[in-house]
Amino acid sequence: MTQLIEPHGGILCDLLIQGEKLNQLKKDSLHLESLTLNDRQLCDIEMLLNGSFSPLIGFLTEADYNSVVNKYERLHDVDNVYVVDGGPFVSQADKNPTWTIMALSWRTSEYIIDQLKKQNI
Repeated sequence: MTQLIEPHGGILCDLLIQGEKLNQLKKDSLHLESLTLNDRQLCDIEMLLNGSFSPLIGFLTEADYNSVVNKYERLHDVDNVYVVDGGPFVSQADKNPTWTIMALSWRTSEYIIDQLKKQNI
């Protein structure tokens, strides 16, 4: 059986609300403003609901991030997997990460081309 990696912070967050707290939240929600979510935000909510995401308690530090990928966004444990999309970014409706994603992807692509020419991969 495959062993799962340790969750960040060592704890998976239990998002299931039950009992009286659930009833109170339902009542309170009747007075909240309605929000319109974009596709990315809806996807993030779906991932939280189905257990694919466990919310972090706090944020990844630079050391935490670097423990997952190297400076070319390659996973340390898997030689042919590079994280060059917006997956690691927090969803923020007021910021557009497109240029950052493009820059990281470009740098990673140049690195992969260089390594292919050197026959390292």
